[in-house]
Amino acid sequence: MVGVYTALALCAFFAVQRIKTELGILTRTDVVESYYPTVVQFFYPILARFDALQANVDAVGAGPYSYLSLGEVITHLLQAMLPQQILGEKGQLAGAAWGSILRPQAGGPAQAGANLAEGPIAEGWVLAGWAGTVLEILFLAFAIILVARLFQGRTVFAVAFAVSMTVQPLLFERGMLGIAEGMGKSLQLAAIGSLVLMLLGASAHGHTLSSKMASHRKSSPKPPYKNPLRTPPNGGHQDSGIS
Repeated sequence: MVGVYTALALCAFFAVQRIKTELGILTRTDVVESYYPTVVQFFYPILARFDALQANVDAVGAGPYSYLSLGEVITHLLQAMLPQQILGEKGQLAGAAWGSILRPQAGGPAQAGANLAEGPIAEGWVLAGWAGTVLEILFLAFAIILVARLFQGRTVFAVAFAVSMTVQPLLFERGMLGIAEGMGKSLQLAAIGSLVLMLLGASAHGHTLSSKMASHRKSSPKPPYKNPLRTPPNGGHQDSGIS
């Protein structure tokens, strides 16, 4: 029964896609589908709904060692950790480079303005084949373990970095280059957040200290006022103690 329901759902999906295309709701994908192998063309409407799956299709079409060189990868990783204000104009983002450089090599249309999700498996395959795929998976595992450990940290910087890494879709759909870019942004956000909280804490501590000092002055008893011009009761003569 599960297989029957799955087949009916797929047939309904393809029928709806065709109706939308004929009504002009969706753009025709005949030309785009023709760029891919015949086996993939049938499933292209489904694969196109998931960026990571489409990236795998691109990787298979482009093949290993068809993307960036080792030097370009190292340069990108180092630049990703530095603020843009220091570097001036940063290079092309990993997702944008995938759409403008890799996708045309795979036979698909170039998407220069889109920041695509390349995924660790697809990115590793086009960088260095099986070795690149294993390296990408290990890097992803390292990033996940790092974020999990930082969530247990006791400093604002550690928790802020972990939160920033989690709210971005880095660990779910990006490759090593995209994760490195997210780490650079998370480091900046964590540093700014820690600095702001530090300044707020110092300001609050100073205000509390001032309030305590003012309260202490009000509660302290004042010494009795002595008039220096007042004459002592014995006429100003001190008792010598001789009877």
